Amino acid sequence: MEKTPFHLSVVATTRNDNHGGDLTCRMQHFIDGLVAQCNKHRLRTELILVEWNPPDDRPSLVESLRFPSDNQFCAIRIIQVPREVHLRLKHGDRIALYQMIGKNVGIQRALGTYVLATNIDILFSDELMRFLKHKLRPGILYRVDRLDIPSQLPKGGSFDDLLDFCKRSFFRINGKEGTTICPIDSPLLRLSYRYSFLRTLYRAMGLLGKVFLKTLRWFYKFIVRILSFDRNVIVHTLSTVRNMIARIQHRLTNKTLHTNACGDFTLMSKKNWEELRGYPEWDLFSWHLDSIVLYQARQHGIQEKDLPMKCAIYHIEHGKGYTPEGAQELFARLSAQKIPYLTNEMLDKTVRDMNASHEKVVYNQADWGFSNLKLKETQITR
Repeated sequence: MEKTPFHLSVVATTRNDNHGGDLTCRMQHFIDGLVAQCNKHRLRTELILVEWNPPDDRPSLVESLRFPSDNQFCAIRIIQVPREVHLRLKHGDRIALYQMIGKNVGIQRALGTYVLATNIDILFSDELMRFLKHKLRPGILYRVDRLDIPSQLPKGGSFDDLLDFCKRSFFRINGKEGTTICPIDSPLLRLSYRYSFLRTLYRAMGLLGKVFLKTLRWFYKFIVRILSFDRNVIVHTLSTVRNMIARIQHRLTNKTLHTNACGDFTLMSKKNWEELRGYPEWDLFSWHLDSIVLYQARQHGIQEKDLPMKCAIYHIEHGKGYTPEGAQELFARLSAQKIPYLTNEMLDKTVRDMNASHEKVVYNQADWGFSNLKLKETQITR
């Protein structure tokens, strides 16, 4: 393996607390999969695991994980943020892991030309790895869709076999336009997310259907108002058309960012991460903090590029994290434990204030990512 700088640094935050159930197994799949892909595609990479606030009653990551012996292209480092540093944060007694500040610790110390902030239950497709090796450019923030797969993965077999399982078994699609449940008996939807032209057709059909139904409802109301001799019908119609034009103009001038599941894959050059000073290091639960970086990058002139569906990532399903089906339970638990988080309204206000600023917004101080601290680091493979 060539010496640093690496082409790519992959950064994730974790702790050995069995969060979401069977955490060690998910972490092991993540490590094995990344190493296998780096070897297969000969991609010079370093994996940085930030071990945040390790529990006293459990083994460390070094002790609980297996690290592949055939690792030729992926160096592995574990950086530990001890409990005494964690407790400096105001809500450290209620929030066991600060995911985004932990990622900043890794991003700050990364040696790669490009840095991918991700999570410890992600598997990467071959198409994505080929893109990462040959097509990355500075000044661009890269995003992909996330496909959720069952928590029970097949045992044995190669990583290629596991990827085949992922392509057949994903059941939830976290895309730019929102999240879609993908039933097993929905072959068109599945195929549309494996072949881009079918995906475009599927989306176009859905969009045309929505437009047709909305137009039909509006036309029905319009006719009813005319027949009932409503004298305000003309004013109401003009107002509706004006609002519709304003919404179209807003969409054209403010491109929608791919914030859905962005904590699982946000990729920029190391210099771009340094320009933004990483994720906002706010003393909050990690909800929406990953989205702020996307808006911040756009405000700094860093263009977002959404990779095609063939470059999707696969996420191993688990409990306690956010899902559309379990959103109410998650926020109820946060409220019950008095854990603060960024609400949708707070996010909207933050973005409005950012866009209204005449200067490039930076939230963190120069010592972001605890760069002023010497943290324990274990080099697993070089």
